[in-house]
Amino acid sequence: MRRSLKIIFYIIIFILGFLTCILLKKYTSFTIANQISIELNPFDIVSLIVTLLIAVYVGRILTKQNEYETSEKELIVKYFTDFKDLLRNKIEFIIEKNIIEDKIINCELKILRSKLNSIISIAEEYDFIRDQNNGKANQVKEKLKDIWEILTDPSIAPVDNNLLLRKTQVATNSLQIEKLLFDLIIEIYKK
Repeated sequence: MRRSLKIIFYIIIFILGFLTCILLKKYTSFTIANQISIELNPFDIVSLIVTLLIAVYVGRILTKQNEYETSEKELIVKYFTDFKDLLRNKIEFIIEKNIIEDKIINCELKILRSKLNSIISIAEEYDFIRDQNNGKANQVKEKLKDIWEILTDPSIAPVDNNLLLRKTQVATNSLQIEKLLFDLIIEIYKK
């Protein structure tokens, strides 16, 4: 149905163009010369060549470079958002299960710290995080270290009140980490 409408539309356009051509020849004195004179102006040729080269450069090289940089940004942002989700899941797991065993907490937080360090080092290597943002990256590392210290401090006896206080402090630090990661992501997108 759609295809037949398209064909009918093209036929109508062709017929209208043909009739317009006949009417122009019959009722106007519009003529086209039989001869074509060709003049070559060297400045026009140089201008045309330069314009074509600029169009190819912009179309191919700059577009590819922009796409490459955009894909790098998306990839590093994905790493940060995946880390944020992993952090949230691990902290919720630790808080909900009332895990007090130092071995499990150490293992879980060691995984988080090493993942965070690798993501930040990649971001620094590709200049997504510079000196002004590195303070935020260091704050994220410090907050994660604070969570580890809160959960593994042997001087605090596992009394219910202390456990509730520890959970609150861990949740607060976790939210602060998420805010700092959000700030880092915004800074990455600004570049």
